[in-house]
Amino acid sequence: MLTRKTTFSRIGQWFGMGSLALLLIGGAASCDSGPGALPPNDMGGVGAISVTSVSPAVAGMTGGTPVAVYGSGFAAGATVAFGNKLATEVQVISSTQIQALVPDSGGMTGAVPVTVRNLDGSFAVASTLFRYVRVVLDFSAERIAVGNHPVAVLAEDTNGDGGPEIITANDGSQDVSVLAANLGYKNGVSYSTPVGPNALAVADFNGNRIPDIAIACNNANFQDVAILSGNGGGGFMPPVTFTVGRNPTAVVARDLDGDGKPDIVVAPRTGDLVYLLKNTSVTPSFSFATGATYSLKAMSAPSALLLEDLTGDVYPELVTANYSDSSISTFIGNSGGIFSGPKNTAAGAQVLSLAAGDLTGDAKKDVAALNFNTRSVTVLKGRGDGSFDPGELLTTDKDPRVVAIADMDGDGKLDLVVANGGADSVGIYLGNGSGGFDAPQSFTVGATPYGMVVKDINLDGKPDIVTANYNSNDVSILRNKTQR
Repeated sequence: MLTRKTTFSRIGQWFGMGSLALLLIGGAASCDSGPGALPPNDMGGVGAISVTSVSPAVAGMTGGTPVAVYGSGFAAGATVAFGNKLATEVQVISSTQIQALVPDSGGMTGAVPVTVRNLDGSFAVASTLFRYVRVVLDFSAERIAVGNHPVAVLAEDTNGDGGPEIITANDGSQDVSVLAANLGYKNGVSYSTPVGPNALAVADFNGNRIPDIAIACNNANFQDVAILSGNGGGGFMPPVTFTVGRNPTAVVARDLDGDGKPDIVVAPRTGDLVYLLKNTSVTPSFSFATGATYSLKAMSAPSALLLEDLTGDVYPELVTANYSDSSISTFIGNSGGIFSGPKNTAAGAQVLSLAAGDLTGDAKKDVAALNFNTRSVTVLKGRGDGSFDPGELLTTDKDPRVVAIADMDGDGKLDLVVANGGADSVGIYLGNGSGGFDAPQSFTVGATPYGMVVKDINLDGKPDIVTANYNSNDVSILRNKTQR
């Protein structure tokens, strides 16, 4: 007759044989017609027992993490196994809760089954509730009110004190909120915009060494771009407006022609064109000349812009996210602020956001394209010439809105961060440095995050996360406390 220890050990061996072994266990129990036979349950085991959740749902490979296992039918003396290893310091708190310390993973990451077994032989197996990760991420969370329906957020030092301010574009209240770092991001100040703003860029546009804010104004009539001029004390003057193309959805700023003045690139979603505004400002005024326009394929509907040197020649490439064409377009940067191309690359359906970084460790920058319709991120592996090879396709949670790239766990390898508008969460995919990613670790934020920025806002050397939460009219600040 098998002792409980021997039986559990053998079950541990059977885990390695997959779900078939578990079915055989359940089948053997159900065929036993002797007295006291336990009926099979719907969790790959037998008896009136279930496992419904594990909290926290992740642990590091070295184990030792205290967790609570929730379910039903737990009895005194029950054991808990993660994969084929028994947990230690198991305490049955009640018939619905067990506390235990997670064992080490044996050097593996990913999901493992969690098995709870009672002394009477009843047991249940939950296969998707828990996983091992290389590093357990840790954040402290804070929410701070801004204007109505914020859709975009930046973190930039606009008052010269070294700490980045948090700036949101508020579509509902038609203004921009500026939360000062030196005030702990409390008591933010709002500045009116011509209509609802939907994208932001910060730069010193008029050469007075004071940062200004450029705003893409959605659906404005001849006021498509507005600039809030910094006044030197952390505040901003009323907006100065410029005409470009209707319904701009993205704006980026950078000195493209080497004259020391940041130029502006705007993508109107209804025109299938990208506009370059050459900065001709003379301090203290603002002026821009309409420069080159760059054509996209018909019905592209650009939704996001990226200026990033993808070829290693110091001249930034201009990349557009083409919402209706399910693609990205890369215009190759040249001296004098001139672009050639584009090179078009297929991505997922309804590309809504872009981020760039070397995700594969080959010293060539890759592009992550967030696909709203297919709830995914397409990783496009850069060839170093502005073209791409297909890489990983990562599944996101509901209604993803923004993707960013940063080293979130301090291991020197870039990770992906995604704001999920339909799940009120941020998902972080730890990268392995060669183009692979762990399953996401998820963190709750405010209602419907439409915008996100990843930046070290408290200057401790770790990137933090700020989301603009459309339906809760606030920002979530996730301060990175992760320890390696």
